[in-house]
Amino acid sequence: MSAVRGVDSAGGEDMPVLQVGRRAQVGHITMTLYHVTAPEAAATIQRDGFVDCGTELVGGKRWHGVWLSNQPLWELVPNAVAFEIDLSLESVTAFECTLDHGYRRWLVPFSTVNQADRRLLPARE
Repeated sequence: MSAVRGVDSAGGEDMPVLQVGRRAQVGHITMTLYHVTAPEAAATIQRDGFVDCGTELVGGKRWHGVWLSNQPLWELVPNAVAFEIDLSLESVTAFECTLDHGYRRWLVPFSTVNQADRRLLPARE
């Protein structure tokens, strides 16, 4: 196992953030990932792009990125819409959170997510 490394929001030193599995040589495999959000937030994302959200993960530190998952997590947000985002496996491998939630998820820098193709899926009924 290796650790994703990052800098906390207070400008602290480079520290392990999340435990991740061994990195494989993956070439140019494209993954479709999902970001579920409220319709109002989706309109802002469509207009301005994603921004880093602060998330408390380890020892009270705040880490930044955009949460993505391998399936739409509709249950997280009432009346949610979802973005479908195509990213290379190579670009997200280092950001995978390996806690077992029954799905895979990543905390990816907004600059990486904003460079990807994305499509807005309608609200699930």
